[in-house]
Amino acid sequence: GVIAQELKEVYPNAVFGPEETDPDLHYEIVAKDPMTVSQRKLIPLLVKSSQDLQEQINELKKRIKKLESKI
Repeated sequence: GVIAQELKEVYPNAVFGPEETDPDLHYEIVAKDPMTVSQRKLIPLLVKSSQDLQEQINELKKRIKKLESKI
């Protein structure tokens, strides 16, 4: 799963729940109303990541092919 508190630092639009204002009360707040992650809002981020990875794969395939042709 995804930890909402960690995701909030990178992609806050996908996280819903209470704001931490007092670290001493954090446990009480989270116990009553935990942070949640909207999986639907993660879809564009995941699609973009997948596209970026595919570009890297294609570039690496080209490099491998070029190196193999030198052997």
